[in-house]
Amino acid sequence: MRKIFLQNNGEFSFHFSWKAKFQSAIRIVPDSGTVEYGTEKEIEIIYNPANEHTLKNHKCTLNIVSGPKYEFTLNGVARKPGVKCNATVFDFG
Repeated sequence: MRKIFLQNNGEFSFHFSWKAKFQSAIRIVPDSGTVEYGTEKEIEIIYNPANEHTLKNHKCTLNIVSGPKYEFTLNGVARKPGVKCNATVFDFG
């Protein structure tokens, strides 16, 4: 997961939305909304595939309604965890 922040240093609120061919392993939260003037909005980009996977040059666009468009390229690699547990019950008491 990565966080980005949309800042609004202007005098008016703006609306935004994300456009992309999202795979099931990618989520952007929130994928649309409003940033009030003088504030910022936190956006989470979540990459969580179920299996080993490589994400390379996956394009997405942040659209500002009645404003500019910003192109992003997402890259990521998911691997199996390096931990293996053989027991099903652990007593740390």
